[in-house]
Amino acid sequence: MVAGETLCGTVDEAAIGDTLVSLGIGPISRSHSLEMAQLTREYHPAHVMPRPAGVGGSPGPTLHPLWISSLLDRALAKICERSRVIELSVDHRNTPEEGDSLTLAARLAERNDESGRIRVRFEVMNQRRKELARG
Repeated sequence: MVAGETLCGTVDEAAIGDTLVSLGIGPISRSHSLEMAQLTREYHPAHVMPRPAGVGGSPGPTLHPLWISSLLDRALAKICERSRVIELSVDHRNTPEEGDSLTLAARLAERNDESGRIRVRFEVMNQRRKELARG
């Protein structure tokens, strides 16, 4: 399911604003929505049932927001050890739909040289450049 992955050096070598990791995922299929529903045990119709075009604003099942959070978790694991992450904040702006291809880009926003902790900013976009999440 991972279409492309780019690691851009290590956190310790990066300058503020550098892209640390870029992940490409997709296209999203109905099976992704069903897999997440099984993992979370949340079978909300918006995430598992097909709908006629135009009903509910989406042509098919929408992807559960936790799916994007798991994508972010994967990116963070590639950037640094879990001990350097002290907070994770995700603002889900729009819902990915069946057929979307997603790109996550994570950039170094701040570094505390004394503690070794970092702040990473990220954004998730679909192929139409619609912002799906950021943090």
